[in-house]
Amino acid sequence: DILEKYKSDSVLFEESGRIPIVQKLADRYHFFHPMLEFIEVFWLRDGFDVIVGNPPWIVTEFDVLDLFSDKFPELTLRGHSSPEVRAKKEYYFNLCPSLRVAYAQESTEQTCCNIFTGSACVYPFLTGIKTDLYLCVLANSLDLLSSTGYIGLVHPESVYENAKLSSMRGEIYHRVRYHFQYYNELK
Repeated sequence: DILEKYKSDSVLFEESGRIPIVQKLADRYHFFHPMLEFIEVFWLRDGFDVIVGNPPWIVTEFDVLDLFSDKFPELTLRGHSSPEVRAKKEYYFNLCPSLRVAYAQESTEQTCCNIFTGSACVYPFLTGIKTDLYLCVLANSLDLLSSTGYIGLVHPESVYENAKLSSMRGEIYHRVRYHFQYYNELK
């Protein structure tokens, strides 16, 4: 509402048409800002008292084989690798021209995701590492937690093992009350 109110007063918004672009992206990606959605929690309590979850353990990367296998499942069935498929991508683009657009979109989205999750401004603890999404959730949880709050997450041990995550461990260690480690021996 504030942006719409001042839209006519700013050349920035009139000429560039940023509001429709931002709205289109918001509709597509369903942005969620916890500090705005739960403003009373942050105003009155300085954050959440408890955060519990099982975040995704996924390193975001562009897998050409996954993308191309949607149109050509035989690539996976015959055991092709991503480098092999990438080397022959023009051949597959000729067979399915819409794949070129999907490839460009997926490549752009993955690049942007990696730049965002590797940003020192957004995730200072994660600078210089190949980011697993659970680390982003853990970093966000630390930011959203009140000074007396608790976090309970199911996640891999890499936060305690990766030498590049020492600053994050420093933030975690003074808050840890319990740490449980399980092994799935029976798989």
